[in-house]
Amino acid sequence: MTQLEEGNVTIIRETKDYDKFTFMFANRHIRKQHLFDLKESIKERNMLKFKPIIVSEDMEILDGQHRFTAARELKVPLYYMVAEAEDYDLILANVNQRPLTTVDFTNIFLKRGNQNYAKFADFMKTYKIRIAQALAIIGKSSIMVETKRYKKGKFVWDEANEEAAFKMAERYVEYRALLRQREVKPARLAEQSRAVVALRVLCNHPLFNWDLFIDKLSQHWFLLRLHDSWQAYVDAFLAIYNKGSRTKFSLSLPRDGSAESLSDFFGLE
Repeated sequence: MTQLEEGNVTIIRETKDYDKFTFMFANRHIRKQHLFDLKESIKERNMLKFKPIIVSEDMEILDGQHRFTAARELKVPLYYMVAEAEDYDLILANVNQRPLTTVDFTNIFLKRGNQNYAKFADFMKTYKIRIAQALAIIGKSSIMVETKRYKKGKFVWDEANEEAAFKMAERYVEYRALLRQREVKPARLAEQSRAVVALRVLCNHPLFNWDLFIDKLSQHWFLLRLHDSWQAYVDAFLAIYNKGSRTKFSLSLPRDGSAESLSDFFGLE
């Protein structure tokens, strides 16, 4: 193993002992196309020495899992630096110059064995819904608040209310299927998390008739438009719901979108 000093600060080490390194929970999945392109670049001109991977004191890869994998598969020397423990969070926050997505965070907490996230992942898989829609279905506050909580690892699967979550998911899937069948444009109308929050608000009202809503929507789907708030979606859905009805159904909506207001509507503590 060779050690290279840059000034008196950083030590870059060289090795072909790949087995001593391990991936850590925060590493993203290896992207096959990126790995292929990187390997081709290394074959043409190996610049790994000038961009070493960064590892923890326990040899966990903090940054550079693609470079590590490429070097291992090509059997070329790997260059690495050992980071100070206090720098770990900063390094993880800046890896790949791309912010972690909610999917990345899901994989992180699944790798940690977090059963709340495992149940949530099963829920999404069962109903073929994405994270934003799922959080809108089961969240106790605004999407923004729920997403921040989710990324911090504080998401908790509410077993006491899971039957209600399943029922709401089934209704959302029915709504989405109708819009897809009608080929409503833009297509993302069927995926809007704000719309899901609006549907949940309406379904929480004891006088709201879901079957009637679906029937009216099947007739007047062309009235739907994209909106920038869940309150606007409630108004749009109610306009369709009340179409042709002598007795108009209405709701007095909070317009601030606060967590407290949403909790009141959802009947949650």
